[in-house]
Amino acid sequence: MPPPEEEFQYDVRFFLFNKVAASRLRIRRISKNRYLAEMVAETKGLIGFVTSYRKNYYASEMEYSLPKRRLIPLRFTKVVVDGNLIRTTRSENDYLNQRHSWVVTENEMVKDRGSEPIARGTIYEDLLSAFFNLRNGAFGPIERGRRITVTSQPYSRKPFSKQGKIEETFARKFVIRIASFTVEKEYRRRFGRVNEKGFLILVNVPNDFFGQNTGDVLVWLNEKLIPVAAVVEDVFLFGDVTGELREVIAKK
Repeated sequence: MPPPEEEFQYDVRFFLFNKVAASRLRIRRISKNRYLAEMVAETKGLIGFVTSYRKNYYASEMEYSLPKRRLIPLRFTKVVVDGNLIRTTRSENDYLNQRHSWVVTENEMVKDRGSEPIARGTIYEDLLSAFFNLRNGAFGPIERGRRITVTSQPYSRKPFSKQGKIEETFARKFVIRIASFTVEKEYRRRFGRVNEKGFLILVNVPNDFFGQNTGDVLVWLNEKLIPVAAVVEDVFLFGDVTGELREVIAKK
């Protein structure tokens, strides 16, 4: 069945600092079978001042396919605002003509653009579509110990090098692991969540997607599959960054 319209709001902390940033994750229907998933995170207060009020915005426009029972990503946008610098990557999946295209801009000046073929029968997933497809059962049941590999949206891993040269290195897979009881227990002890119930999802994403060094993102789901927390490990300059659920807004 099509996904429900939902919004999750989070307080973000890192090191010894609490509520230094705010984050929002939501999915909404924008037309009959079209959905838009968005995630935004921005620093605030003193930390915001120190980090030039950094803001990251991600958006995935998707079409729900009833025969496939999954969301199919059509367009993906990533915007990073760092002071006066705005870096934007926009990509589009044209499945009819089997073509993926992208354009990268810096303060609205085009730095790179291109396209490449999409193999017949391939459906790309971005991080947002993969998350909502997982929760909606498109990849099968959420069972401990499962390992799911999906074809990744081709993110440019280092679109801006120090010399200003575009480096076209693409990640090709998302590996989604639903932690076993043993692994989950270890992580719950490590992150102080031993009294909670639910599931731990570990997602391997391109290392610079969130500015992290390791590539792993941890998502804690409760028994109703609500994402109650997420941890991006080893983010450059910030260490582990944790978002704790503050409010759930569901459209009635």
